[in-house]
Amino acid sequence: MRSLRNGRLEVVVIQPKKTLLERISSPVPIIISLLALATAIVAQWQTIRHNKLSVRPRVSVLMEDNFKAANVGLFIENDGLGPARIERLNVYFDGRAVEPRDMDSIYDKTRMIFKGTSPQWYTSEYTFHVKNGERLGIFFSAPANIKNVSSFQKLIDERIFVIGEACSLYDECHHFCTTFSDDECLEQEKRIRRLPPPPSRNKNSPL
Repeated sequence: MRSLRNGRLEVVVIQPKKTLLERISSPVPIIISLLALATAIVAQWQTIRHNKLSVRPRVSVLMEDNFKAANVGLFIENDGLGPARIERLNVYFDGRAVEPRDMDSIYDKTRMIFKGTSPQWYTSEYTFHVKNGERLGIFFSAPANIKNVSSFQKLIDERIFVIGEACSLYDECHHFCTTFSDDECLEQEKRIRRLPPPPSRNKNSPL
């Protein structure tokens, strides 16, 4: 359109109005880009989640009292999909912490349960690993070495408390312990630490 102002000829270009289709389609490339980005983020998250689940360990304490088994006692078992890194493993006997180097003290106080051979044990003050499908003995003996079965069952069921912390390759950790669910383990450990000293026992007296 042309107009005459102050003796000058001015040309004004009038842009045609956008159609409805043009107005709708103009932001489409941006929306598509955002959707593609969101899809990539979700896919990456799902991949990470799948990877974590595919190597997640599941460690628990097993009380083996089947005397047809090769060994009876306390074990930790990893029945998860990946290896477990055991960050800590603590043993309590009659409400008192037992250091890894003092595990023989349990046998010293429970000799009458066994026929003469000290039970085997394993614990560590250092980090160690348990493969998936692996079982590791914490305090155990051959069934033929057990003299008093009921006292032995009471020993592993009531008098020894084991608690540990297991972590995956992705540093996802959980606690595990004897007789209690995983989310109750720490509370039970705190309760044990608050207990008064147990009465002294004669190692040669019936248990």
